[in-house]
Amino acid sequence: MDMSLQRDTEILNDSNRGVDGISSLPDEVLSEILTLVPTKEAAVASVVSKKMRCAFNWRNTLDFDYTSLELPLPIPRCQTFKAFVSAVLKAFCSPYLSKFTLRFGRYAVKESMPDLEPVLLNEWLHFPLTRDGVREIDLSIHVKQFAQLPQALFTRETLQVLKLDGSLGIDQVCAMLSFNLPNLKTLHLCCAGVFTDDSFLTRLVSSCPSLQDLKVQICLWEHGDIISISSTSLRRLVLDIERSSKLYEKCSEHVLIDAPNLEYFTFLDNLALRYSITTMNALLKAEIYIGHIGDYHPRTWEDCFESLLSLLRGSSNASHLYLRGSCNEILDYFELKDDQLGVFHNLKHLELITEWTTKWDKILLDFLKRSPFLEILSFPKGLFEKGPNSWDSDDEGLKLEQQAFSTTQLSSFLSHLKRIEIKSYQGYERELNLIKHFLACASILEDLVITGSKIDPKSLETTLKKLPRASSTCSILVQGPV
Repeated sequence: MDMSLQRDTEILNDSNRGVDGISSLPDEVLSEILTLVPTKEAAVASVVSKKMRCAFNWRNTLDFDYTSLELPLPIPRCQTFKAFVSAVLKAFCSPYLSKFTLRFGRYAVKESMPDLEPVLLNEWLHFPLTRDGVREIDLSIHVKQFAQLPQALFTRETLQVLKLDGSLGIDQVCAMLSFNLPNLKTLHLCCAGVFTDDSFLTRLVSSCPSLQDLKVQICLWEHGDIISISSTSLRRLVLDIERSSKLYEKCSEHVLIDAPNLEYFTFLDNLALRYSITTMNALLKAEIYIGHIGDYHPRTWEDCFESLLSLLRGSSNASHLYLRGSCNEILDYFELKDDQLGVFHNLKHLELITEWTTKWDKILLDFLKRSPFLEILSFPKGLFEKGPNSWDSDDEGLKLEQQAFSTTQLSSFLSHLKRIEIKSYQGYERELNLIKHFLACASILEDLVITGSKIDPKSLETTLKKLPRASSTCSILVQGPV
């Protein structure tokens, strides 16, 4: 016999024996095996034998991922995926479905999104609702046509996880009078639909007494005049309000957050007129991004200052604070009194991103004075994101910072600082001047890490190592772009 033919025959026999071995396992074991592999592989395996097909229908999970379907061109991915999903859903008859995941299309410009017939999309959205015991639903659908979310999604008592992302309309859901999600622990609502009801979010959260993780990202927030969230069970909260171009100048009238046990808080929006935030004693990390104010805000800069202070005071127990956008711009505009911002007793890690201001003589010192146990200071986008000449002269900024840092008891404010991270270093004199002050005053500094694409890492590292250092154990690392 030809050697290659003999080898192929032996491989085929071994494969058949393997299949026979698997098929001989009890139904319960087969079901467990097929549950551990992706739906695509399990569906292929179910073709082998009738027993495998029966075991497939005992699966408790279904996951469909459009991006994982690898096909040689010119086979159309979209048509193949739609046919595959429809075939599996039509044949699947397990009463034990607990988790349903569907990812179709990719987030991109609308013109490049795939087409999906409304009838078919509606069938896909409703399928998990035909199973009584479903506990987790994860839908990420980015297509040209919008689909209204089924109202039944928000009345499933068994649901523990609900993640919705993409071209999903929420108009009909907003109109619901009541919701019933007593066991829901995770809710991610990231829809491109239009948010039309102030009370929707308040009513939805109040119907979830077990909710721990809430993420809300609405692209067209038309009536978000009052944002009110109250939950004692909530541990993680992300509010990402993406104003449309016509609403860019709109801001919320009042933001109320009563979540005393919150551990992670992320807030992205224009500056609201007023904030009411219950003290969050368990807060670990707070990320705050305020859109550029410009001339749009309906209140004076003094009012904006007071609003921002109330938002920051509500986050003052965080051990990790991340500030971006107009936060720095507003704080840099006014003189802070000792009692206005309070003290960040728990703050260990401070990240500052400057976008519209470049002076560090005030805002940086303000936080250093009020963060007595700060250990890590980070500038994720550099000390001057747009260059020091963007808004004020380099000479003026250098003079102000030199005077402020030279006349301040900086050593006492940096007594716990262990690490400084500066990215996008550009090589300006003002950058080097600030680093000189840090090195000269941080007595227990362990690491200074600098990254930049416009510098010679070896030359800068040599320069920095020659500077006076209060900490004899400080390690200096300069690297190019990573």
